[in-house]
Amino acid sequence: MTKKIFLPLVVFLLGLWGCGSVEPSNQSQPELRLLHLFPRDGEKNVSRTIEALAVFSHSIFSDGNCSASSVQDKVALYRQECGQNKLNISLDCYRQRDAQGNETTSDPSILVITPESALEPETSYCLFFSKELTGKTPAGGATKPLGADISAYFSTAP
Repeated sequence: MTKKIFLPLVVFLLGLWGCGSVEPSNQSQPELRLLHLFPRDGEKNVSRTIEALAVFSHSIFSDGNCSASSVQDKVALYRQECGQNKLNISLDCYRQRDAQGNETTSDPSILVITPESALEPETSYCLFFSKELTGKTPAGGATKPLGADISAYFSTAP
């Protein structure tokens, strides 16, 4: 009699294994990752008229027009130390252009960071990305944030 009850009970309990909890929905969210940065951390003799590029694993713009309003407060360029002497920059996605200068495509996973004026010669700069920066999945959902602040230093040419 015990074997007749025990075997169905084991099968039933094995069937429930893994059903005892509900996993948070954010576990299916991919993480936003910074894949490449130019200039690289520690790079020297960078042009004073640089446009910095940050390549992410996902789009970081909340709309198809590459509006910087969703990332403006999460990306910064500082003269010398991060957190001090913040420079005015413009943010946009990478836009490929044809020979006539017309935009052919844009890539919202590539952030173009342009200082509003030329950088000073032989000066250190810090590119900063907030840990709160999130991306957008192809399905339109949000990614997990970067998770850690990222600081990358470079210095300009004479």
